[in-house]
Amino acid sequence: MIEQHKYDLHILLLIAVILIMSKTALSQDSTPITLSTCFKSTISNELNTKSLENIEKIGQINRRIQQTALYPSLTFNSSFNQYQQNSSISYNNDLVTSNTVNVTNARSSLFSGSITTGIDIVNFGRNIYEVRATKRGNEAQASENIQLRNELLIQTAEYYTNCIISQLTVEQFTQRIIDSQKFLEISQINLKTGRIDSTQYLMALINYENDKITQREVDLEFSQLKTLFALFIGRSINEPFSFSTMEEAIKTTIILESIQPEDHSIDLEKKRSKINELKAIRKGNFFNFIPSISFFGGYNFSDQHFQNGIIAQNKAFGPTYGIGLSYSFGQFKNAVHQNKIYALTIDNRLLDLQNSITQTQIRDKYLKKVKTVGSKKYEGRKIIALASRSSMHKTKVQYSTGTISITDVRNAQNQLLLAEIALAQALKEQLINNLNRVSDKVDLTTQIIK
Repeated sequence: MIEQHKYDLHILLLIAVILIMSKTALSQDSTPITLSTCFKSTISNELNTKSLENIEKIGQINRRIQQTALYPSLTFNSSFNQYQQNSSISYNNDLVTSNTVNVTNARSSLFSGSITTGIDIVNFGRNIYEVRATKRGNEAQASENIQLRNELLIQTAEYYTNCIISQLTVEQFTQRIIDSQKFLEISQINLKTGRIDSTQYLMALINYENDKITQREVDLEFSQLKTLFALFIGRSINEPFSFSTMEEAIKTTIILESIQPEDHSIDLEKKRSKINELKAIRKGNFFNFIPSISFFGGYNFSDQHFQNGIIAQNKAFGPTYGIGLSYSFGQFKNAVHQNKIYALTIDNRLLDLQNSITQTQIRDKYLKKVKTVGSKKYEGRKIIALASRSSMHKTKVQYSTGTISITDVRNAQNQLLLAEIALAQALKEQLINNLNRVSDKVDLTTQIIK
């Protein structure tokens, strides 16, 4: 009998330690982090969005580079030479007399230069369409980046709601251990008074020990989820925090319910931009059928000095201009084949676009029905959860009077746990469906991040 009391005392002390640790953990995590705050942290986390920003900047720089090809070329050349030579110079004093002068170590200097500008008409036309193609490509990339950012926010909501469900499970098991400890105490009293046999008492003890083991497991799972989530949103893993309720989380997405599915489609806009990009490239390819024509003009000048006994100066200057023309039959044949490739690729993308339009319409109708079903599902889960809570309360009273068995108690505990998790899961589905329904319609960062 003394050993039994020692064993009971040991159990009570262990329960006290667990409760103290639980209260300490809850006090550290007393400030809940909201879903809206997590959205902001995800977008501001460079590990998530820096690469998207860099891709947009690269596209803008490429367009500026291509725009520089539209400017005409400007070339400036100059040279200066100085040398000595031996030569003879003949000159006439009049129409009859001719004199010859021998020049030794004559020094001569020559300065010459030219300025030329020109433009290739074919390359100019091709570059215009390349700039337009790059612009369409940047528009497509911008749409894709919006989609990627929306996916990040949906992933954030997935992680966040999973953490809420895990936190709810921890809270349920914390309360469950308290209840199981009370049921164990009642079993001890009923065993002594003869209301139950030892089997019932042992089952109550087993339930209590199993709950403690399970609580350690759910605590560990919750800790792991929190750590992974903190890393994802760029939050310090050493900073204590908890999560708000699922009801509070879903309020963040209520504003999205006013957006109609038919308003817009980011994915379709991206595909249209891709088609327009390819069309611009194809138009630029038509310039390969045209002979290369270039216009150029410039100004040349030279100034030569010669001296040694006599001084002479020779200047020359004047404009230059011309037209260049070249053509390659290989270039023509290549342009024909390339044009066929562009035409077939555009046809394929147009077919894909039409298919995507049909899929988008079907998806919008499906998600609209999912929203309706989700609301009804939540209402049903809510009724079940309320009934399970009421049933658990009655079970506590009935077991204390010995009118039901410990098996009935366990069934009520399991039913309550499943009902609470199912209710949270129904709310999670509503929240994720709200995001999915409009993730292809709007930029979520501008809609739900203030």
